[in-house]
Amino acid sequence: MKLFKKLWEKIVINQYISAGLQWGDATSYLPIMGEAVGYDKMEKRLYFWERKYQELGYRCVDLDIWVSAGGYSRDYEPYLRVRK
Repeated sequence: MKLFKKLWEKIVINQYISAGLQWGDATSYLPIMGEAVGYDKMEKRLYFWERKYQELGYRCVDLDIWVSAGGYSRDYEPYLRVRK
């Protein structure tokens, strides 16, 4: 059972990072190009994985960090796996 928990945690974190970076990149273009196609789906995906990430006991990465990381390559690693 412990192996399943570790695997689930790894999946959640990877999906959360992927969703955060994708959403952050799309959000960084909002002022210039407007809303991207599928932006609502990206936002829903981010919020879904954000909830799962919180359920693991971690503090969520600030949305501004995702915008900076996804759109401008800011480092986001120090903000991951921070316990509540």
